[in-house]
Amino acid sequence: MQNQRQGSGRRQAVERGLPAAGMKLRQRAFVDEAVRGLAYAGAAYLLGGCRLPFGSYPLGLALFCASGKWIPYILIGLIASTPAVPYPSVYIGVYIITFLLRAATRIFIDTADGGEAPSAPSTRLKWLRARFFNENISLRMTTSSLCAFISGLYTIIAGGYRYYDLFGALFSIILSPALVWLLAGWFAGDGGDIKKRLRYLAGAAVLLGGLCYSARDIVIMGISAAAFSAFFVTLWVCRRHGVLAGAAAGLICGVAYEPVYAPLFVLAGIAEGLLYGVSPTLATAAAFASGMTWGLYIDGTDALTRLLPGLLLSSAAFCGAERAGLLGLSGTGELPSVKEEKLIAETERAKRRIKSDEDKLLAVSGSFASLSEIFYSLSDRLRRPGIIDLRRICDRVFDKTCTGCAKRDICWGLEYGYSLDMMAKLCSGLHERGRAEADCIPESIKKRCPNIPQIIADINSGCASLTESVLRGEKIGIFALDYDAMSRILIDAVEEMRADFERAGDTESRVLGALANLGIIPSVLYVYGGRRKFISARGIDAAGTKTDAGAIKRALERITGCRLEDPLFEFCDGRGQRLSMTLTTKRKYAVERACQTAAGELSDGVCGDSAVMFETENDYFYALISDGMGTGGDAAFSSGVCSIFLEKMLVAGNKITTALRMLNGVLRSRGGARELECSATVDLLEVDLLTGAAALIKSGAAPTYVRRAGGIFKLQSKTLPIGILSALDAQLTRLEVSEGDVVVMLSDGVLDAAKEKERENEAGRTECEGWLPNLLSREWEEDLGRMAKKIIGRAQSLGARDDLSVIIVRIGLY
Repeated sequence: MQNQRQGSGRRQAVERGLPAAGMKLRQRAFVDEAVRGLAYAGAAYLLGGCRLPFGSYPLGLALFCASGKWIPYILIGLIASTPAVPYPSVYIGVYIITFLLRAATRIFIDTADGGEAPSAPSTRLKWLRARFFNENISLRMTTSSLCAFISGLYTIIAGGYRYYDLFGALFSIILSPALVWLLAGWFAGDGGDIKKRLRYLAGAAVLLGGLCYSARDIVIMGISAAAFSAFFVTLWVCRRHGVLAGAAAGLICGVAYEPVYAPLFVLAGIAEGLLYGVSPTLATAAAFASGMTWGLYIDGTDALTRLLPGLLLSSAAFCGAERAGLLGLSGTGELPSVKEEKLIAETERAKRRIKSDEDKLLAVSGSFASLSEIFYSLSDRLRRPGIIDLRRICDRVFDKTCTGCAKRDICWGLEYGYSLDMMAKLCSGLHERGRAEADCIPESIKKRCPNIPQIIADINSGCASLTESVLRGEKIGIFALDYDAMSRILIDAVEEMRADFERAGDTESRVLGALANLGIIPSVLYVYGGRRKFISARGIDAAGTKTDAGAIKRALERITGCRLEDPLFEFCDGRGQRLSMTLTTKRKYAVERACQTAAGELSDGVCGDSAVMFETENDYFYALISDGMGTGGDAAFSSGVCSIFLEKMLVAGNKITTALRMLNGVLRSRGGARELECSATVDLLEVDLLTGAAALIKSGAAPTYVRRAGGIFKLQSKTLPIGILSALDAQLTRLEVSEGDVVVMLSDGVLDAAKEKERENEAGRTECEGWLPNLLSREWEEDLGRMAKKIIGRAQSLGARDDLSVIIVRIGLY
């Protein structure tokens, strides 16, 4: 229970920290999107003003038509670039027409459903952008050609119908859709499929080359913007994706900047990739040196003014940004692929399974260690012969020895009372210590009888023979019980372990669809577990995920049918671009409970009932009433063994039926023919706090009452107490509990109270009949403790003589 309180405390601490963590994550995602949006706006500014052959400007228009959710940023950048192009007002109009055409195309032509609109304003804005600017690629290509035709037509008319302008218009009309198709691969991302990856790389090459080509004429304070950015990008790609990717990026940047400088950036990428393992700083210095060597070879000393400032500043900026952790290079390098994400998810699942299996086996082992003490105590108590058996042994020994003795009439005649007292002391010593001692014999008899030592020896020998025969007769049954119980426990443990980590394929597909409707596309999704679900999604785009955590939880709760903890988000890459999200099942129900017991008139102040209530680490609640057969200490011993045994077994996660079969065998493995019967009733309630499934198991127990919506329902069984029959005689009733249900469990002494009253006064039969249902329905009190005391008090007033126990359990939401 201490571990349970600690676990509950940890859960409460996590839940208190979730809103702050979610706010921090949303702030980081907002900043990340703003930075990326401004970067796209800057790229649109450069590409929009980039002049291609025949005075055409198709790059900005292609970027605008290829993009989806970055449309607002790109539009701002393109409008800002119009002063650098001829006819600025015309191009502003073309960009606005493109914006309207894409929205209209999505509404009236490509009308695929985007799902139900989210309620959160920020999420709804993202949903609208994705809905209106995510039309089919063919339609986007057509839109780009149409808008290129509009701008080209105006240029032809305004320029006086020159062939130069005609060629420029045709060049834009043909090139724009091709560029849209390539750049759309960049915006679609690397989805893991080979075709998508090739389109992604092609789009990245077009975007990178276009930006370097657009910036080649920009010089700021003697520093070439193209040389600076091309060298920086080459180093970053090499460090992030390897030497081959870095060399390829350098080649693209070099060709776009100045074809003669292409080897410069290729050599820089190779040097960076080869020496990075030795020293990052040395690798950057080698890349700078190799690049400048090629520049001096091509341009001579002119390279000192044209290339040196840009490459030197780029190298310094790269080293500084890397040390500051701004480049996302502190992780393992490349973004995890889908295959790697699956491997990571499987590894985490395996770790969880190993930890769960260890906890399960340790709990089973701990329960056996605790129960061993109970078994030793029970074995020591049960293997001793009973008082009647010991009296028979003493009688046989005295009859054998005293027959023919001259002083027999004195011992068993004149002093018969002393002899009976001696017999009682001998039997008591045998029962308590296992052997008879000479100090149990009165001194007067010792002096008179010379056979006392032989009598003591014969009594101890007879007691040992009886104990040996009892143990010999029970040995095979005890061994069979042990092996059968261990087999059942291990089988139950293995089945539970397998169910806890079995993947739920159908649920996975539905969860994936729900996340897609919320704008969340994980590269890997795992859903596994039986009653306790575990959902793990990896590879989620951090910048594109702004759905409220509450909306995610509610959507997945509807699919899984259980309550879930708030989503836990963690970055799963070194760049802060990919997220992992995990959700686990949480408790749906809580219980309020009360217990009251009272000893009967014939119990010498010792209540023979045991009433216990407890919760387990795997979110089950149990309530148990066990009524030991007999009265006083013997009944308390039997019921105590039952309650302790079942609590240990159930806390360890064992199934109820297995625990009851094992308990039944333990109680039946008592000694031979004795006057003490070691049996007890079992009335056990199990409530699954995750799902609300409940079970009521009765073995010789009194009826149980359920109070639901003001009505009273009675659940009873016709079974024998546990420990009497070799086979378990128990009845299991399954039911579903809901908020507000009340379960009232009783020992038979409570219900027998009316019968006692009826025996005293037959006229009272009508008055006493059904007194408990009437009490539960008409005199109900919300304070469960007071209600339990009221039931005990009413039973005592009706003449109850047996032990009394009451447990009341009320179901509420967690």
